[in-house]
Amino acid sequence: MGEKLGQFFPQEKKEINASQGFRVLWEEFKKESQHLLQNNPSFPVLISRILYLLEKYTLFIPSSAYKDKPEISLFHHLKSTCAIATVLYDAHIPLDEIDEVLQEIKEEDWKGEEVRKERFILLQGDISGIQDFIYSVTSGGALKGLRGRSFYLEILSEIVARRILDEFNLIPANLLYLGGGNFTILLPYTSEAEEKIQNLQKELDEKIYKAHQGKLGIILGYFPFSYLYFKREEFPKLVERMRRVLSEEKRRKFKNIMDEGFFQPYPEDIDKKQKACEICGMEMETQATKDKCSLCESFEGLSIQVRRAGGGGFIEIRKKKPQDISSGVDKWHRLIESIGYEVWLGQKNEGRKSSNSLVYSLNSVNFLSRGFEGFRFESVYSPLKDGTALTLEEISDKAKGIKKWGVLRMDVDNLGRIFSEGLKNLSISRFSMLSYMIHLFFSSGVREIVEGKYPYSCIVYSGGDDLFILGPWNDLPEIAREIYQNFRKFTGKHPAITLSGGIYIAPSRKFPVYQSAYQAGEMEEKAKKEGKDRLSFLNLTVDWKEFENLSQIKNYIVDMLEPQEGKEKKFPRSLLTLLYSALEEEEEFKNGKRSISRIWLFLYGLRRLVDRYISGGEEQLMKVEELRDKFVTDSQLRENLALPVRWADYLTRKEAGGI
Repeated sequence: MGEKLGQFFPQEKKEINASQGFRVLWEEFKKESQHLLQNNPSFPVLISRILYLLEKYTLFIPSSAYKDKPEISLFHHLKSTCAIATVLYDAHIPLDEIDEVLQEIKEEDWKGEEVRKERFILLQGDISGIQDFIYSVTSGGALKGLRGRSFYLEILSEIVARRILDEFNLIPANLLYLGGGNFTILLPYTSEAEEKIQNLQKELDEKIYKAHQGKLGIILGYFPFSYLYFKREEFPKLVERMRRVLSEEKRRKFKNIMDEGFFQPYPEDIDKKQKACEICGMEMETQATKDKCSLCESFEGLSIQVRRAGGGGFIEIRKKKPQDISSGVDKWHRLIESIGYEVWLGQKNEGRKSSNSLVYSLNSVNFLSRGFEGFRFESVYSPLKDGTALTLEEISDKAKGIKKWGVLRMDVDNLGRIFSEGLKNLSISRFSMLSYMIHLFFSSGVREIVEGKYPYSCIVYSGGDDLFILGPWNDLPEIAREIYQNFRKFTGKHPAITLSGGIYIAPSRKFPVYQSAYQAGEMEEKAKKEGKDRLSFLNLTVDWKEFENLSQIKNYIVDMLEPQEGKEKKFPRSLLTLLYSALEEEEEFKNGKRSISRIWLFLYGLRRLVDRYISGGEEQLMKVEELRDKFVTDSQLRENLALPVRWADYLTRKEAGGI
């Protein structure tokens, strides 16, 4: 397993020397495995090292190379097999039952009584309120803490998943998927299993409500099932059933703590002079002298820690005694500590804090040589100035043309249906692998695309199957195109696995982030409603192929307006006035306000532009004729031309920086 996006792309079989590649991997695996037992590791440490070493070397090795079309990686086959075996062992299932089930599976019978016994639980967890929590910030200075908020949610979902594994005394292999605020775990169905889950749900409800007053919730949904659901015809039904269960649980959020006191009216004697935090709007003590609450300040500090740790650093997680938070939380780590864990972000040259912990290298798969237990990919970059995150105003100043910032939101189309209906022969291994691969692209691939080329754009959130990026407005359509193109390569251009997105340009420099996020989400939803596999930008929605064509027209207009190095400006901005007028004329014709199309006015205007303003002769005339051909087809203006015209207009406006 590499660390570059291009290494994840599928390749033609003829381009790969499989036997040679396997041999190299085997030799490297043997060499690195010699470090597994360094420092006399405990059982949890050893298991983690083995799991991540297998991920590193077997993620892209087929589990059954003798088949014509191997579809499952050896890693996910081994991991899911281990998870099933661990459940059977922990549930004390008799060996004769296992033998009988295996025989029925071999004979493709699946009719025996043993096969239909409920022995497993599929549990899914989901953090609800993610978007409101990340985006619902009210001031321009909120950008300082956005990355910290995003990381906090990622680590919170991981800690809850770890807590569940510990409650059931299971190993990390039973965590089938983790990413985007979601996780899926395979558990044993024992007499006390459901009670454990329900008690844990109540504990989490109480703690997260105390910490975030209902803005966030942790939902656990589960479904007991039998061996029968491992049958490929049945497993999609299990996935769909779990989707419905989780949806039902979301509608009953905090049901465990909704007693009579939960809905008490707000106290009448409230101090109306209480200050509100300028970031999140939460009330602070009357005597508070600062404008931000302590929790928001801690998210700003976490953003800095994440960035510093990203340069070759690590994340350390250690179990500890659960802490009391009855008085609320004022730091990001208090809720995590109340669940029973401690998280530490270390920089490159720092050592681990405890030998009784699990440490993961950041954005590097070389973990054993450093004495660590695994690796993980995180977007850690945020644009800085003098060690402080850029403000929205400063990001606006980095834009080309109009000085504005914007946001981009994207996610995978029809992902639920892909899991429940789209995969033939869906199995637990395929489920685990597909979930993993999509998250891998959004966690590692998107990070590489943005951080490598767009220094003033910030990945606020990217994980699971969606993303949110904030930056200079002109960066965002280019980022969206690169993400889409790389995602299509990553999925082998599968026709059913596509992306939709929306870009929103903030109307002012101090426009609230949460409103921009909402508007971008509305545009993304519009793209999905109009057919999916589309992008909404500048109030128009087009498919990605059309977007590419329109982008080329935009480039052509910009090239006509922008002076090349060492040359004078070739065309006046009155060209844009002519183009806007033609679009308005065409719109009036389509709406029935004009009886005939007056395309001739546009063509006449182009000719007049050449005669009156252009003195360069044949070259300029050819440019105008080429522009005419790009705009006019079958005596009509082509569709969606408002997008490249407005795009070129915004890019070529001359605006001074500053606030």
